[in-house]
Amino acid sequence: MLPMDTDTRYYTVVSTKAEKMKKILYFVTKSNFGGAQKYVYDLATTLKNQHDVVVLAGGNGTLFKKLHQENVRTISLPDVQRNINIVQEIKSFFEVIKILQTENPDVLHLNSPKAGGLGALTGRIAGVKKIVYTAHGWAFYEDRPAYQRSLIQFFSYITVLLSDTTIAVSKRDQHAFDGWLCAKNKIIHIPNGVTSDTSLSKTDARTTLHSYDIPTDGFMVGTIAELTKNKGLAYLVDAAQKIPNATFVVIGEGEDREKLESLISKYGLQDRFFLLGFIENAPRLLSAFDVFVLPSIKEGLPYVLLEAGLAGVPVVATQVGGVPEVINHKELGMLVSPKNSEEIVDAIVFLQQNQEKKVMMGNNLKEKVTREYSQKNTIDQTVSVYNR
Repeated sequence: MLPMDTDTRYYTVVSTKAEKMKKILYFVTKSNFGGAQKYVYDLATTLKNQHDVVVLAGGNGTLFKKLHQENVRTISLPDVQRNINIVQEIKSFFEVIKILQTENPDVLHLNSPKAGGLGALTGRIAGVKKIVYTAHGWAFYEDRPAYQRSLIQFFSYITVLLSDTTIAVSKRDQHAFDGWLCAKNKIIHIPNGVTSDTSLSKTDARTTLHSYDIPTDGFMVGTIAELTKNKGLAYLVDAAQKIPNATFVVIGEGEDREKLESLISKYGLQDRFFLLGFIENAPRLLSAFDVFVLPSIKEGLPYVLLEAGLAGVPVVATQVGGVPEVINHKELGMLVSPKNSEEIVDAIVFLQQNQEKKVMMGNNLKEKVTREYSQKNTIDQTVSVYNR
């Protein structure tokens, strides 16, 4: 284990290729472990031996724990949070400028809207040479009042202008600012990528889930998601009451737990709809599911969809973000409209009743994800952006 500075939780990694080394600072709003954090983790841990890498994020969550295990240096920014608070925004503004002036990175790679806007502005003030922003699904596609979406879109546009390059993880996101002055040519498409399948055998995965007191001998529908409004889990709960011969499992934690628990109780689903909370290395349990459901209202290009594909699990997913770029309806999975529990019911029942097509869709999706969504390609293309 390499030495750690207990005040800033810095881990130092020395490259043997100093002449080619860049200093790369990744900035993401929260240090939990959602899609944006996994993206940062993959890049930081892959590049740590070729470059001087440091990760800046709000709080001190799972992302930092995992980075420390890989000897990647981190900086916690306690005043950064997803919600707007003017006093904390001002404090964070000056804190980030100070950090950038101290670190003096060659590349500042921003992730998530808050870190994007704050990082792009402070990066320009601090004179950072290269600013890259990755849009993991634009926030103005979220289910919000129209005036909020308009404001978020405007500030997202400013982030694009302040950044040297914006990476969109889906083609839909790449074209979000077509027609806007000076924006189109600054946004490129680099999809997320995953490594080889890490899932357990179906028997072992179900044995693990059984340890959570879940009945695992019948048809099982599952998902891995943060418990937030954007993930559309309330629609999955609503669908579950209309599919009596199935068990439903959600792996993940978040701010909407109480709302979902209340809904589960309202429908009397306590004996077959389970919120398991955060589980380390959750993708290894995907093989336990007969069907994987992604009921999201808003997405970029979700890692968990690609991971379910690698595991060969048939997928039901909403037509949002980059999901339709991955799934052809009834060929590689089932596409449904967002906020539509009836379509979720129909899709799950279709897969229950058509075993051969279910297996075919799972196999087809696995083949496509293996062929087109490589983590190595994602990282290689991202590094090429750093070197421009």
